[in-house]
Amino acid sequence: MRAAAVARRHLHWVLLAAHAGLLAWGGYIHSPTFDETGYLPSGIYHWKYGRFALANVNPPLVRLVAALPVMAVGSAFDWRRAGGDESDFFSLGQAFIAANGERAMWLYTLGRWACIPFSLVGGWVAWRWASELYGGRAGLLALVLWCVCPNILGHGQLLTPDVAAAGLGLAAAWRFWHWLRSESWDEALLAGLVLGEQKAEPRFSLESKAMQQQRAVY
Repeated sequence: MRAAAVARRHLHWVLLAAHAGLLAWGGYIHSPTFDETGYLPSGIYHWKYGRFALANVNPPLVRLVAALPVMAVGSAFDWRRAGGDESDFFSLGQAFIAANGERAMWLYTLGRWACIPFSLVGGWVAWRWASELYGGRAGLLALVLWCVCPNILGHGQLLTPDVAAAGLGLAAAWRFWHWLRSESWDEALLAGLVLGEQKAEPRFSLESKAMQQQRAVY
């Protein structure tokens, strides 16, 4: 009985670990999508030159995170050619793949793996918030639905901003809900920090995602 209780208490970590494994495997076996080819070298460019014009169709948080392990292991590219047309980041991605050859697939895999925590954050918040609202079983159900959702599995293995926006948006709504209940300065500070993180990576506007979630729970 005690072992079963311990297993139930830690089941959410098992589910998150399985989810991370599925994302890691998918990120390894699947080739980069069209968007990803330009996002990764754009992230490296952001770090190297402090410029954010490349791939400015959405904020740079995910690109910056994805670029970190690739910069650690090194990549081959003449970055002087990236300063020409900063709006054409897809051509930059094609040139990046050509410069690194077969090794480029491994570099994109590393970038994808670095972004897996965004999905784990979303799953953990779904479990925690549902548990606070309706109990432990509801929390596990919410986490299972997150972990097996085809959209989350499909986009969570990529270095694109979709799942990061969903996970951080959910976290922002959760902390805002806590602030509405307590209205303490500690909760206001934490809610502001999480909202700031979500603002750094909205796939769509902050108002159209996180704020709608917040108004719904309020």
